[in-house]
Amino acid sequence: MLNTRRLLLLLPLAACAVNPVTDNEFMLADGDVVRGAADGVRTAAFSAQRAFGDTSLWHDNPIAACFGTAQLEYLHRNFTTNPRFATTASFETIHSMREGQRALRQAANIPASADSRRLENDLRIAVRELSSGNRAAAEAALAAYGPNLIGRLTSLPRIREVEAASGAAVVEFGSSRGGNQGRL
Repeated sequence: MLNTRRLLLLLPLAACAVNPVTDNEFMLADGDVVRGAADGVRTAAFSAQRAFGDTSLWHDNPIAACFGTAQLEYLHRNFTTNPRFATTASFETIHSMREGQRALRQAANIPASADSRRLENDLRIAVRELSSGNRAAAEAALAAYGPNLIGRLTSLPRIREVEAASGAAVVEFGSSRGGNQGRL
């Protein structure tokens, strides 16, 4: 049985999965999935500030850059298209997610038309490859988004809209929303 501290230490390994974490799945190391153990959106929201709150911290950290970008794509998609969240999230959260995704894509020169689910999956593959020391395979996984996406992500400045999106994600599930934690 894993204790909470050890489970939290395994969270970054969740990015190594090829498929995104769904609402009722929790990813562990080596691609193991515990269904029903946690809410993937809630988990991503509470770790948003660490994952993508300050994109300037991604310098020289390609794993963090790919993981943070994947998490933003995942949260954006869930807050804007998943009926469970898109119908209950505040306007501010939805707007912040849209603006954060738009600003990050623009800053990293990722096409606005890129499919969010595919981009997220490709970024998660890149995280897995980078974690195993295979940068060439990571770059190949991201080739559809132009040359050297990893380099573009790791040279970003702090992006105000992305920072706001990370804060909005946390607030959406926090007590400041009048106890909506159980509702979402």
